[in-house]
Amino acid sequence: PFFVALKLLVNYSDFHIYSDLLLNNADNSLWMESAKCMMSVMHKMKICKMDDAKRHVSEAFRVKLGLPSWASESHVSDFLLKNCICVHLNSNTDKYNMLIFMAHKLMALVDN
Repeated sequence: PFFVALKLLVNYSDFHIYSDLLLNNADNSLWMESAKCMMSVMHKMKICKMDDAKRHVSEAFRVKLGLPSWASESHVSDFLLKNCICVHLNSNTDKYNMLIFMAHKLMALVDN
């Protein structure tokens, strides 16, 4: 899910991520509920910290990425971030900001 990718990219609190998603959209009830739902799903998956996100991604994508079983969770998640998410950007913070920007654009499209 989207929130897992955001949590994987930066070590920000859920509130910080939620606030970034709602920036300039705080009065949009659909957007608020969507963000809350995504956060709820992430918590049901027991993903509360960046390390939890790395564990989840490692379990879900290690085989699909063709990485060996001895590769660490950090290696698997770093490989995924570098080669599969916003590959044109180098920093995880830039990738995070790009995903937030893309989410804002998507919500603007849905609203209009």
